[in-house]
Amino acid sequence: MRKIITLVSIMVLCSVTLNTYAQCTPDITQNAFLVPDTATDFDPAFTYMAYEQTLYIALPTDTTFLGFATTIDSITITGITGLPPSITYAINPASGIIHGGDFGCIQFSGTPIAAEIGTYPIVINSLLKARVIMLGIDTTIAIPMEGYSVKVLDSSSFGIYHPNNHFEFSVFQNSPNPFNGLTEIAFQSPGNEEITVEVYDVTGNMVFFKSLFSVQGYNSVLFEGNKYQAGVYIYKVSNGLFTVSKRMTLIGN
Repeated sequence: MRKIITLVSIMVLCSVTLNTYAQCTPDITQNAFLVPDTATDFDPAFTYMAYEQTLYIALPTDTTFLGFATTIDSITITGITGLPPSITYAINPASGIIHGGDFGCIQFSGTPIAAEIGTYPIVINSLLKARVIMLGIDTTIAIPMEGYSVKVLDSSSFGIYHPNNHFEFSVFQNSPNPFNGLTEIAFQSPGNEEITVEVYDVTGNMVFFKSLFSVQGYNSVLFEGNKYQAGVYIYKVSNGLFTVSKRMTLIGN
């Protein structure tokens, strides 16, 4: 595994959590140290829409510290501050400890409200346990990390929030449509139930799948069109009893 040049770069890897609200799965094929990185940052959250963001971590076994070769034993995440109140987080492994050469991840989730509109810089508090080889010194260093943020945007300003007081299972037309970036696939649910969202191209190949548990009322999933070719797509939303299919059109970027 490639080395991280500085200790600070190592610690940025650790945007992970100790909560157990949701569980993500580490990507053991990951080559990058952190996905996404701080330059890319997290996806934005939209008011009254379910939000999920996963940060994937691949911790190296060694680095340099103050010019000395250093072996990484582990890193422990002690907490994350600065999140909007509605957003929670969970780490895998649940202990918050990632050993050198191992993989981890953090999942952020929640449904922000209008009072939370704004930008929330995140601080990740973590402990690095390492050995400075030439000096024969074992050390544990506390480093608060910055660089990520959650931006809560007003969904009504993007034309993607459709409040409705009726809670029968129903599926909205995606919005915007046609689209060339993000589009919202929204539905209503009578309560907590498992929902699947599938998107197919015109040849019948499934290009997107998401499973989630709904809340009563309005729910939605964002589909990123910039990952796919322009054309007509079919999306299907199912609660296990009913399945609704609709067409949407992706135009060129």
